[in-house]
Amino acid sequence: MKKYFVLLLPLAGIFALLSAPDDAVLAGANALDFCIKTIIPSLLPFLVFSSLAVYSGFSDICARIFGKIMQPVFGVSAECSTAIILGFISGFPIGAKTAAELCKSGKCTKTQAETLLTFCNGASPAFVIGTVGGIFWNDVKIGVLLFISQSAALILTGIIFGRSKTNGFSYETIKNESTSNVSFLSSVVSAVTSSALTALYISAFIVFFAVISEMLMHYGIIPYIAKMLNLIFGKAGLYQNDFEALLCGFVEFSTGVKNTAAGGSGIKQAVITSLILSWSGLSVHCQVAAAVIPQGLSLKKYIGGKVLSTLFSAIITYALYILFYR
Repeated sequence: MKKYFVLLLPLAGIFALLSAPDDAVLAGANALDFCIKTIIPSLLPFLVFSSLAVYSGFSDICARIFGKIMQPVFGVSAECSTAIILGFISGFPIGAKTAAELCKSGKCTKTQAETLLTFCNGASPAFVIGTVGGIFWNDVKIGVLLFISQSAALILTGIIFGRSKTNGFSYETIKNESTSNVSFLSSVVSAVTSSALTALYISAFIVFFAVISEMLMHYGIIPYIAKMLNLIFGKAGLYQNDFEALLCGFVEFSTGVKNTAAGGSGIKQAVITSLILSWSGLSVHCQVAAAVIPQGLSLKKYIGGKVLSTLFSAIITYALYILFYR
């Protein structure tokens, strides 16, 4: 059965693209325009600096400042604070990429890197506050609320996974490798070339999943599922367009966030936006996978962390909206 499904899926995709080429091209062009004008210019410098940070001693500085709280609170090595800081400042997939770099350089174990993935990879403050709040909602205040909710949810998730018995923290398993013999110029060249490749595959995932989302809308698959969900949850105040935005966000988060904002503003839209941002979408999950799987890291904890932080984020958003926004 699995073999036939794997064969059927690409055939269905090709048929969909050939049947609605104009919609597919338009969706891909819009996504590519978004990547060229927003994603690559804003993300590429952060990707380069995050790679340099791991090999330039920045992780050692972070370890000295935050080292005392990393192990007891999050169950990871002191150097892992680098991924947390860069992940919160720069957004996905830089947190995940930094975690993979730390594991590769021997500054944390594989188990700790997998724990780190559960909470170091969220949307950047620039995107949440500037794009979502300032542009989509035309209200920076809601962007700040959403970013605080996401950050608090990620920290709670990190504490829960960090204190798990399966985390297995042990300083003895960590082996710090010196990079002092690598010239600065070589480090810059390596960081830029690897980051350019990363930016390219990130853009490719965004375009691909934006087209998938559009095809699912065009052929009525998302609207049909949303209609069925509306029949079940309609009495709770959730309607078909709300579920359509959520389902689009499940595939590609920026599309879902934009559609939610277009549906109006209010506590319901804020919670839905929070759900989409925290889950991040299949596009981001594939970006993370491309960064960490080559290092032999598993995504099981990462997915579990995403589910947990998504629930936390929605609850915190609801509470903060009632307390400070109404």
